[in-house]
Amino acid sequence: SISDFNELTDSSVWESLQIEVNNFFLNLPQNTKEAYLIDLKQFFGFIKEFNVHPYFVTQTHVEEFMNFISNNGGKIINGQKTPCSDRTYNRKLASVTSFYNFLGQKKKVSHNPTEFVKRRVMPLRVETNDISNSKIAELLSLIPDTNYQYS
Repeated sequence: SISDFNELTDSSVWESLQIEVNNFFLNLPQNTKEAYLIDLKQFFGFIKEFNVHPYFVTQTHVEEFMNFISNNGGKIINGQKTPCSDRTYNRKLASVTSFYNFLGQKKKVSHNPTEFVKRRVMPLRVETNDISNSKIAELLSLIPDTNYQYS
């Protein structure tokens, strides 16, 4: 809920947004809600540095945030933030995009500032639970080598 954002700035800035954030989270699955909460809290904390209300965020603000995420949004290793993966980058951008789509549907913003921010292209991964070629060869080697007659 919005109460998680209260430490970011004085509450008057968030009064108009509080109901919208709560409504945005209302129908999301729990795992999505948890991830989006982290992402939006990080985004709101970032834009606070620009002294801009979330209703007035521009594409430049989003691009700056994504550049920051790109360089510092990964895991913390030995106390240092690392670059984020393409998957993390795209999820964080999807979180912000989804929130601004919601605000647009509610006529709270006139446009989505994430609309033209580039997503990262991720290689197509096809994961299957099939048997490896070596395992198939091993299984085939168990079949006796005899001549079968078919009638």
